[in-house]
Amino acid sequence: MNKVAIYVLILLIYLGLAKSFSTNELGLAYIKNVNSLSQIVEGTNLTAILTDTHSTGFLIKTYYQKYKIVYGLDTPKEIIVRTSRKFATENLTNIGLSLFRRYNKDELENTTPLPPGVIFIGDPAFGRWKYAPSGRKVWHFFKAYRNLPKDLGWDEFKPSKKFLELAQSHIGQNKAFYGENLEFGSKGYISQKSFPDYFERLNRPQKSFQDIILEYLKNNF
Repeated sequence: MNKVAIYVLILLIYLGLAKSFSTNELGLAYIKNVNSLSQIVEGTNLTAILTDTHSTGFLIKTYYQKYKIVYGLDTPKEIIVRTSRKFATENLTNIGLSLFRRYNKDELENTTPLPPGVIFIGDPAFGRWKYAPSGRKVWHFFKAYRNLPKDLGWDEFKPSKKFLELAQSHIGQNKAFYGENLEFGSKGYISQKSFPDYFERLNRPQKSFQDIILEYLKNNF
């Protein structure tokens, strides 16, 4: 096989792979940054949790993010969006964090990266503070909202009054907050346990470009 034929074959393989790994035709919404979430997430009393992120393509990559939208008064839902390389890269450390919240009062919005559920903590409509055996005040949801801790991916976590105060301080500084002991985010054990898809994919053996080409040739020629 001469060089021209080899180059043509490689080009055809590349185009075929690019087509195979492209999902633009699915009509997914595109967000350039966190502010774009305001335009595609409907409702109030909600928190949008970044649960997964990945990219497809080789030379030309397309970036995706998955969000879990947890409502105070409605059933949670998941959305997948396309996004910019910059925004996807900036949030690689924020898997498991809430990147967007919309409050009920005046539909106020906030985009500071925080542990999920901060929007509900301290709101007397959803629960109340109780003293733990340690003497610390911890948040308890009312029975009507007993599913919220599971929906939020808290596992056995019980937020304290100090946790809320720290979160509010970070909101004031517009600075990401990962919990009192870094329990949340891509390095946090709670987020890793509650939203495992991204972390399991990181631990899978990665195929080399050569392996992918050989597999493609085997299946298509």
